Amino acid sequence: MIRIHSIQKKLLKHINEDQNIISVINFLFGLQFITPYLALYMQNQLQSLSQVALVFALQSASMVIFEIPSGLSADILGRKKSLIIAGLLQLISLITLYVSSNIVGFFLFAIFQGVITGFTLKTSESYLYEALVKKKEVNDYKKHYINIQGMWSVGATVSSLSSGILAFFNIKSLIIASIAVSSFIPYLALFLTDIKGQKIKKKKNYFKTLTKILNHELFTKSITAFVLFNIFYLGIFNESLKLKSILFNYKTISIELIGIFTALFYFMTTIGLRASHYLSKKLSDYKVFLIGLSGFITSTVFSMFTDGIVSVLIFSLNGFFFSINNPIISHLLNKNISNYHRATTISVFRLLSNFAQLVIGIWISIATVYIEITDVYLMMALLLITLLFFFKRMFVYLK
Repeated sequence: MIRIHSIQKKLLKHINEDQNIISVINFLFGLQFITPYLALYMQNQLQSLSQVALVFALQSASMVIFEIPSGLSADILGRKKSLIIAGLLQLISLITLYVSSNIVGFFLFAIFQGVITGFTLKTSESYLYEALVKKKEVNDYKKHYINIQGMWSVGATVSSLSSGILAFFNIKSLIIASIAVSSFIPYLALFLTDIKGQKIKKKKNYFKTLTKILNHELFTKSITAFVLFNIFYLGIFNESLKLKSILFNYKTISIELIGIFTALFYFMTTIGLRASHYLSKKLSDYKVFLIGLSGFITSTVFSMFTDGIVSVLIFSLNGFFFSINNPIISHLLNKNISNYHRATTISVFRLLSNFAQLVIGIWISIATVYIEITDVYLMMALLLITLLFFFKRMFVYLK
């Protein structure tokens, strides 16, 4: 009996240490100095907003293609190896970005980024949820999710504040700084305690697993509306996020201030994440989600009809309004799916969301040939307004 308690104590110690390591890894993934200027950097190289949108659409396509394989890998190889792979790919992708000056090189960068996203998001979510199950603290998932995922926003805020100074002299120096930071990611992942999902021994079980997930996990009566609603919500937010540096430039914000306002956006994201758990306890998931969605639509519309610093300040509120919903989305998804093949199930959800991003990205690539970028944002807000009519139904059958 004493030995069992000793083993449990050691296990909890490893889990706590691993949560800290994953927090630092997420911080480093956020601490990418090129991120605030990525779209603007590619536009300067390609001289075409339409081609930049096409690069991001390819990134979404890569996320769609590799989403499920990366989830299966996380279940089979383990969370630790998946994060090591993600860290190494991050280095390769940044080096590719640095040496590239045409659309082919940017296409390769986009493909790598799509694979990295597939490995990191579901791996950290699955690891956290399973660790909390072992600790019997799963009811506090949103709080721990905020602490870990919020580190990405902290990293993004820190890098955005300093990137404005570097960008004033040379935007390419931002890529070098990002490479230096990313070199620590695979090294830190080596210290994680590995967690694997249920072992898949035969190739045919891949297809059985996916069929089971579609029929018994994501497209059951309890969660279908939730899945369909959020794939478009996540898709629109992520596409709007990718092009924000071009939008800021269009709003006549100077290059050094773009980094500062991007930092403000991520700072608002951090505040939203921190406030989410408290607000959902005081109000409800339903009310917080409605506030976040309505606020996101309102701030997007108002920012398009204003100019300069005022416009960007209003747009930055989107970081807060979306991020108060992000832990709720993750919590409700994990709560309504079974423990078996959790990473793969989340992969299917992300795949559907990434497919929505792909469709939206292709549409943006075509639309920007004929209309201004502000009109593109207004049309995305209009799509979200139509989703409001299905909002209440989304929560009816959730646990």
